[in-house]
Amino acid sequence: MPGISVILAGAMRIRLLILLTDLEIGGVPLFVKDLAGGLAAVGSPSGAEQIQESSCPSGAIAEPIVTRKDTDTFQVRVACLAREGPVAQEIRRHGIVTHCLGARGPWDIRVFYRLAKVIGAFQPHILHCCLVHANVVGSIVGRFLDVPCVFASIHTAERGKLWHLTAENLTCRWSRTTVCVSKSVSRHVERLAHIPAARLRIIPYGINCRRFADARAVNLTDLGLKPARKTLVFVGRLDPVKAVDVLLNALSELVWEKKLNLQLLIVGDGPERQRLQQLTLKLKLSDRVCFCGARRDVERLLKSAEIFVMPSRWEGLPLAAVEAMAAGLPIVARRTEGLVDVVDHGSTGLLTPLEDVTELTQAIEKLIIDPNMAQRFGRAAQNRAFRKFSTSVMINNYVDLYKGLLRRSR
Repeated sequence: MPGISVILAGAMRIRLLILLTDLEIGGVPLFVKDLAGGLAAVGSPSGAEQIQESSCPSGAIAEPIVTRKDTDTFQVRVACLAREGPVAQEIRRHGIVTHCLGARGPWDIRVFYRLAKVIGAFQPHILHCCLVHANVVGSIVGRFLDVPCVFASIHTAERGKLWHLTAENLTCRWSRTTVCVSKSVSRHVERLAHIPAARLRIIPYGINCRRFADARAVNLTDLGLKPARKTLVFVGRLDPVKAVDVLLNALSELVWEKKLNLQLLIVGDGPERQRLQQLTLKLKLSDRVCFCGARRDVERLLKSAEIFVMPSRWEGLPLAAVEAMAAGLPIVARRTEGLVDVVDHGSTGLLTPLEDVTELTQAIEKLIIDPNMAQRFGRAAQNRAFRKFSTSVMINNYVDLYKGLLRRSR
């Protein structure tokens, strides 16, 4: 991929406000942290260095570094509808002003007034809204205050919530464009929210691939597990859509029926945790499963495992799977929205039918008994992560989008 250079005549300071629902630890808040930090570096003397990443590990194809020669710079601020979350402080460490509007629930209408005050004081050229609640609030307030450019972004192929689809339909029609994080999300929005494809733009997440490639493994004994066992890992919110119960049942079959010496790291927290812990006891897997909770050293936990498993029923663009790929792990997942955009079946991992739990179990077994295949998939996965899902590529895509939108609004 050739380098990209965008030069606009007449330097300007672009004021950008990124609005999202909350700043708890999770995929979208961490995406906003990386995006805001990278944009703040654009146009600075060392900006190109700050948004580039090192080349891929030895033996793999190097990441396509995307450099910029920007005369424009970005003044970035972040706002979330909810109360203060842990990611807010991480964003502030980049020197970025961050507002938490303190909503006490999804129907707290006071956030409209609070957001209006933030917009009135900052006067952004662009309001970039992320996730359905922020898309609704931002679209209404942005239009009311005549923000030059307001647009929404959709991060998941949400099912079963009719009001989400209705809201996405309205906010997409109010937006200059709508960004989707994957082809699957774009198709979902086009089909169910009835948004024309011409109004949709696909920009995948980007991550700091080097952070995951260079991480050092944790000591598994510190987590109550045995280093001699092969280790599976799942990272994500413990929510019914993630189907972690399916993974636990697969592990039970592999351990007790297939006699494989396996253990599992479950990294993340959520409403399903207690039920999943009870299932672990029922399946007699307590000494083989570690519930790690939400962690800030996910890269070290990934480096401690042999295979990443994601049995989700659907995803938008599974950031956890991209991180696992950057760490050099092969992926076993079900063939569903989002995951088909990340995992190249037979090259970077194995995808199994959504309805067939047996095939998921067999896919894990296949990689365990064939470590050469697992290592080959892991190298290819890392290669793909550096090429397609790096922070530098994502930031440059957004810079091009923002500037294009501003050109059309002038």
